[in-house]
Amino acid sequence: MKIVVGVRPDASGDDALACAEALARTMRARVVLATVHPAPWHGSGDDEVDAEWRAYLAEQARAALEGALRRLAPGTDHELRVYARDSVGRGLAEVADTVGASLVVIGSAGRGIGATADQLLHGATVPVLLVPPGFREVAVATMPTRVTVAYQRGLDSDEALRAAAQLCRRTGAPLRLVTLVLRPPRLLAGFQRALDAQRAAARDWLDEAAAEAPFSTRLTAEVVEGDDVDEAVGAVDLQPDELLVCGSGAAGPLRRVFLGDTGRAILRAATVPVLVVPRHAEPDLERTRSIPRVG
Repeated sequence: MKIVVGVRPDASGDDALACAEALARTMRARVVLATVHPAPWHGSGDDEVDAEWRAYLAEQARAALEGALRRLAPGTDHELRVYARDSVGRGLAEVADTVGASLVVIGSAGRGIGATADQLLHGATVPVLLVPPGFREVAVATMPTRVTVAYQRGLDSDEALRAAAQLCRRTGAPLRLVTLVLRPPRLLAGFQRALDAQRAAARDWLDEAAAEAPFSTRLTAEVVEGDDVDEAVGAVDLQPDELLVCGSGAAGPLRRVFLGDTGRAILRAATVPVLVVPRHAEPDLERTRSIPRVG
């Protein structure tokens, strides 16, 4: 199994590297350190300028990889990839396809989705793991200790559930299904009836998912309420070394991620790494490869 990690010479790159390393240690996976720099611009008509610019970009890429290698734990199975592409996100998606990776890990510079993450999510054919700022400071050696699926029928949760099940089988972590219920405005005359109906529907979804779940592992399910997604996600008990898994929005094109308002709000509010699974993807997080002993 291979895990592509987007290498950047900043804090978000360190967050992604720390998370990928902890996952690789648990899952016995190879880490693919990948850096994507802008492609040379062939329009100046000056070959000397073009050559100098290409050399500069290559040097920056090498420096980023060397920095990541220094931070990588000794003995970590790894390989290096440098790509020249106009879009960093699309370049990382291409790296994943080229090396046959099972997922891509990138850091987030802040709350929400940046340009690189947005490009990657729209071009990904494998799950994408978004790591929140400051994760490197958590200093977890292995992960996940638990896998939580943000489950809502109709929002491509089947793919998310399948990927989560594979993670649990691979790592031995327990699985939890969580459905978020957003309370209707209290000014509505039928507020209590509407809330009760949402609670009942959420419980039905969870019961159906638990009964049809394609795995055999420790499983719990719960309904969490909030006035909005931020409040509901904040009410979920999330440990620093667990993963939150969600599907893409139902409006996404074939084999691409399209996050609707709920998905983006979950990413904005989550304090743990979030694994986003593309629509109609066939997650492959159980591949086993032989890693030679070091030392």
